[in-house]
Amino acid sequence: MATASGRQMVVVQLQLLRITARQVAQVCDTLEQAGDTSRLVRFVWSLPTDSRSTAAFNQYESVMRARAMMAFQCGQFHQLYRILATHR
Repeated sequence: MATASGRQMVVVQLQLLRITARQVAQVCDTLEQAGDTSRLVRFVWSLPTDSRSTAAFNQYESVMRARAMMAFQCGQFHQLYRILATHR
């Protein structure tokens, strides 16, 4: 595993597309800035959930905001609280 800017570069398989955690964060930022909440929620929902990928994605604040937004939109308030309580 290589490092870039102190963050682990983890490449994951995302629906037959190779994408880095940084690219995931950039997509989250773009969708959030565009105000496209429904696409943002669908995008976050489609992310791999294995522990290695999740740890890599969660290093980015934009991904954590998107996960929190998804939890709120889906009424998963325990998940939302966990995200807010554990985010640095």
